[in-house]
Formats: sequence, C-alpha cells, structure tokens
Amino acid sequence: MTGPEPSGAPGDRAEVSVVLPVYRNRTMLDELYRRLSTALEGASLPYELIFVDDACPEGSGAAIAELADQAPGRVAVAIGSGFTGRFSLGKRPMPWRQVAEYVRCLKALLAGETGEWDGAKIRMLHLPGFGTKRPVNVPILIGADGPKGLAVAAELADGVFSAAVPQPDAVKVADWRALLSFGTVLDEGGDLNSPRVIDAAGPAAVVLYHASYERGGATAGREFRLLATPEVGCGSVTQFVGYIPVGRAPDHFHKYDEVVYVLEGTGELHIAGESRPLRPGSCVHLPARLVHSLENAGPDQMAVLGVFRPAGSPAEAYYPDGTAAVVPTEES
Repeated sequence: MTGPEPSGAPGDRAEVSVVLPVYRNRTMLDELYRRLSTALEGASLPYELIFVDDACPEGSGAAIAELADQAPGRVAVAIGSGFTGRFSLGKRPMPWRQVAEYVRCLKALLAGETGEWDGAKIRMLHLPGFGTKRPVNVPILIGADGPKGLAVAAELADGVFSAAVPQPDAVKVADWRALLSFGTVLDEGGDLNSPRVIDAAGPAAVVLYHASYERGGATAGREFRLLATPEVGCGSVTQFVGYIPVGRAPDHFHKYDEVVYVLEGTGELHIAGESRPLRPGSCVHLPARLVHSLENAGPDQMAVLGVFRPAGSPAEAYYPDGTAAVVPTEES
C-alpha cells in the first residue's frame, strides 16, 4: 500500500516500507492501517505497507479486500510458507504444494469465485451493500527462498518477496522483487551502541536468531564429528561425518573445495535453480564458492561423509552476497 499518492506498482516510489504479518491479526488490521497511514502521510514521505499473509484461517481474504477498497491501487500481499506465524504456534511451515493451493483459493475468493480449501468449498458471502465489490485486483508476491517456492511464484504470483538475504534466482522468475531489510535511523552523531539503537535492533536479531535455530542457518543445527584434521597430523584436509536434520538450508557457499558422500538418508542438492536427488551412495563435488543448498527430505536424519581442502571447519559458510552465515569460534 503506497502513499501519499498511488504509483504504477507498490514500491515504485516508496521511501519507507512497512511489512506487516496478518496471521491471526484480522481484527486489528483496520486500526493498524489507520494509525500507520496517518503517521506516514504526516511525515510527507512516499511509503508502502506490505501485508504478509502466512496462510491465515481467520478471514485474511476479506481483510485484504477491505484494505484494497480503502486504498485502491495501493495494496500488495506477500504470502509465504508460514515461518514466523506457524513456528510461533509450534507448527512446521506449510509445504509449497499447499501454499500453491492456498494462493489459488485466495485468488478465487478475491475474484468473487468459489475456491476450495482443506477439502471444502469456500466463498466470501456478503449482503448487497456490504463488503468490497469483487473482483478485487491486488498484486501477490511469494516469499520464496528456494526452487519450489520460486516455481509457485512463477505460476501464480506477480513478484517475489525475500527476507534479509536476496534470493539470487528470483530474477529469473519476476521483475518485481521485494526485500525485507532491518535497520533504524541514527541521529546526527548518534552512537551505534546507544540503548535506543540496541532496542531497535532487538526484534531483527530475534527473528534472525530464530531463523538460524529453526531452519538451520547455512550450517547451524547440523552436527559434525571431525575425523582427520591438522590437529591429528592431517595438515592439508579436513574429513568429517555430518549429521543433517530434516529441512533445507538457505543457499550458501564455502571457501574450500569439498566432496560429500551420502551415508544414510535421502534429500536433494540444489544448485542454480536445479535440483538433483541424493540417496545413500550419492557422491557430489562442491568446488569452492559454488552457491548450493543441501536438503534432507526426511523423515529421518541424513548422514554424510565429507572431506575438504584447505583444512578448516565444516561449519564455516557464507551467504551468496558474501556475508558470513556461520563463522566458527576457535573452540569449535
């Protein structure tokens, strides 16, 4: 939702972006919109409000329609697999197959048609004069961080939404790519270590820590048993056994040249938008700085035997933009 004047697409001229989750927040959206739009328009800055719909079961479709009626041409909706909302409820994110079903259902509701969700027919029903007139045309972005999510975006969405780290393959899917960034505004001569700045950084730090813990960062959540290292006389390489929990790591690279052999478990290796199956006996070579992601498809833990050179820590990894994902301490 962009202000103070509409633009061709949300984000075209926005200087301030506010990203808002709508999971189980249906009853507060109208008041939240009123307060935020009043404050931002008073600041005379072009802005956008992006409402992130994490598959909410409590009328988010109707809420989106109402907001589109209040600010026609200014509403964009981002839909993800439910990391923040569902993990807070103790649930795993939705499979991308189910996310696609949800998007199809939401688009049908906004078009004034009957959709299907969870095996039942569903439709927005309002008496004449009540509710927003359908069809409701709002652009939809998909919060994708891998090939399955990008496939959903290519089929059903108008753009791609990323959090903190840009999705490098999104450029192949959509011209419209939104990025959630964390930050604050320093006062002139302000101190980065001031209590105000630390308080402002707190929510972002919690989200990133939560993401690293739950989704494994690039290598966090994985356990490594070192076999051959410089400390035991192997000066040039490190050999290890890695234990990988169910799930997929974000795209990352290592600065070492690595060979990985799958001992047990099944999964997929993702490189440059393509995926290859992994099973016991699979062996892959990962050259230094090759961006990749290894996914354990479950249901059990995956075990791999790895060797790389030059020697170092198997936990050390970097995101595609070069920022450190996990930098081990001397003790690790």
